[in-house]
Amino acid sequence: MYSWAEVHEFLSLDLLKGEVADALFGPRYNVAPSQSVLVARASSTAQAELAPMRWGFVPSWAKDAKRASINARAETVATNGMFRAAFKKRRCLIPVSGFYEWQAIKGSTRKQPRYFYPAHDPLFAFGGLWEVWGEGADAVATVAIVTTVANEFVEPIHDRMPLIVPRKHHAQWLFGEPDAAAKLMVPALGTSMAAHRVAEKVNNPHSSGAELAEAVER
Repeated sequence: MYSWAEVHEFLSLDLLKGEVADALFGPRYNVAPSQSVLVARASSTAQAELAPMRWGFVPSWAKDAKRASINARAETVATNGMFRAAFKKRRCLIPVSGFYEWQAIKGSTRKQPRYFYPAHDPLFAFGGLWEVWGEGADAVATVAIVTTVANEFVEPIHDRMPLIVPRKHHAQWLFGEPDAAAKLMVPALGTSMAAHRVAEKVNNPHSSGAELAEAVER
């Protein structure tokens, strides 16, 4: 789908860290909640760095991981007690080559999956929030994807979509004050996206392989 060299150029990261990323992750076409993903976050040196995190945000104060949330609604992240602290200090970017959504099929319980991908850029950068849950050797970094209302391109398929942070605003999302980051929490332009139908086997979280993102007629 993409190389880690492209990820590092897209996110303005030190390419040397890409060697670590290549060792940790190869191409992935069907990432499920609770699995690890690589995200870009602000480092202690005010630079951006890649870090592996578990998809399923758990607030630091939670007694257990049952409260894990894969998404955080843009409308409430600044006030919701689960995400408020992370929105102020721990925003991140999740580089992806695309995402799947499912369209209801009239008269059927089945749903038709579609693959949404960038029309012009090599990647999307989802806006995310991260938090460390647990202590010592049991500590784990967890992440949620911020979502917005759907734009006119996605809305016929689903009423929500991931927050897509434009390349020119990556630094504002990672390093800006909360008020500045809040201004970015709007749906991406429909003209920045493309989509096509994909096979229903993507519905199985155990399915993998590049064919999952390939276009099908029906």
